[in-house]
Amino acid sequence: MQIALELGSAVPTIAAAVDARILSSMRTERLRASRMPAGAHTYQRADRPEDGFVHTDWETLIERTSTGGARR
Repeated sequence: MQIALELGSAVPTIAAAVDARILSSMRTERLRASRMPAGAHTYQRADRPEDGFVHTDWETLIERTSTGGARR
């Protein structure tokens, strides 16, 4: 921020540019997340693409988590 001020750049502009860069790099994840409530049945994990497309039974997972029996 100090360098931006010394160069006469508007710090909010730089902060907005950084935010936009971060958000654009997360576009795929945001798109996947937005599809979940809309009824998407499968997805491909970014951390394990070799698993192909997977389906998660969210209700069972939530029940398991809330009762302390979560699996990894």
